[in-house]
Amino acid sequence: MMQDLKTNMGNGGITFCSWNVKGINEPIKRGKVLAHLKALKTDVAFIQETHLKKDAEHRLKAKWIDKVYHSSFTHKSRGVAILIRKGTLFKHTSTITDKEGRYIIITGELYTQKMIFVNIYGPNFDSPSFFRKILNTIPELPQYNLIIGGDLNCTLDPYLDRSSRQRKIKSYSSDLINAYIDSSNIMDVWRMENPTGREYSFYSSVHKTYSRIDYFLVDSKLIPFTYNSKYHNIIISDHAPLSFMIKITGKMGKQGQWRLNPQILKDKTTQEYITKQIEIFFETNDKPDISPLLLWETFKAYTRGIMISSQAFYNKENRRIQQELEKEIKQLDIENAANPTMIKHNKISALKYKLNKIQSDQVVKLYQYTKQIQFEF
Repeated sequence: MMQDLKTNMGNGGITFCSWNVKGINEPIKRGKVLAHLKALKTDVAFIQETHLKKDAEHRLKAKWIDKVYHSSFTHKSRGVAILIRKGTLFKHTSTITDKEGRYIIITGELYTQKMIFVNIYGPNFDSPSFFRKILNTIPELPQYNLIIGGDLNCTLDPYLDRSSRQRKIKSYSSDLINAYIDSSNIMDVWRMENPTGREYSFYSSVHKTYSRIDYFLVDSKLIPFTYNSKYHNIIISDHAPLSFMIKITGKMGKQGQWRLNPQILKDKTTQEYITKQIEIFFETNDKPDISPLLLWETFKAYTRGIMISSQAFYNKENRRIQQELEKEIKQLDIENAANPTMIKHNKISALKYKLNKIQSDQVVKLYQYTKQIQFEF
């Protein structure tokens, strides 16, 4: 197995992402969540709190997603899913689901590597019996590599994983998970890269505190090939997505088809630029010796070039604004975790509102692109 990984070191990696999305029944929010996972270049997604019933899990089958494995609850709550991106070679072997919608376990081959994926949404109270049941359910397959991800709803390090300096009540769930980590030779992949670091994946608006309760626990055999583990901004949901990469094999890209984004036509600067360019075209090319048919065909090609150029600038500017907002939110979250104030909290909320507006516009654009009954992201 190690040799297989080494031979593929130069060909890129597989991106895993875990995220408690706090419900994706509403189409616009679902669009933002799936678009954000796609923007993070996710190949294998572990998502928690889908709030989707079994007959609605097809809504997770976005255009860029190949396989969906979902464990649902009887009500519109809980729910966990593992999504596999198109082009990611995964041969499924078995699935174990939970009738309470709190975990899913799948086994299979990711490229040439045998894998067990476990996605968990832990209860928001101390329940060692819950974790004992899941950990005992994981198949004992020595040749397989284990990856556990999800929202455990508890901190594994009571000091480093919490912003509050107040003494925390003992967590028996944390003790049990830490004992399992030691005995099963798995590791907290983010903590491996950040032994004394402080980053948080969840903000409690009730307690005004941050905590790190979302984890990836990875088989130690894979650790030499993991890298770039990071918590992203707490946006869209009240949890931050957690991602990491494994050097395992290359991925082939696919050339997309250009489509006009109608949103750019609402931008006044773009309108003025396009109008001016059209005027220049006809002043230059509308001559008596040019046939109307040739003029029309040339004009269509010219206009398409203008639109592509304008759209590229519009998209680049939107990405710049979005990245600046995310960077500012990240910095304010760090400052607010260290020294919480209402002023900082209000600034974060205002910035998230602006970011939410941009992301909503992007999802509206996707709605406009499709004529299908089932909207795909």
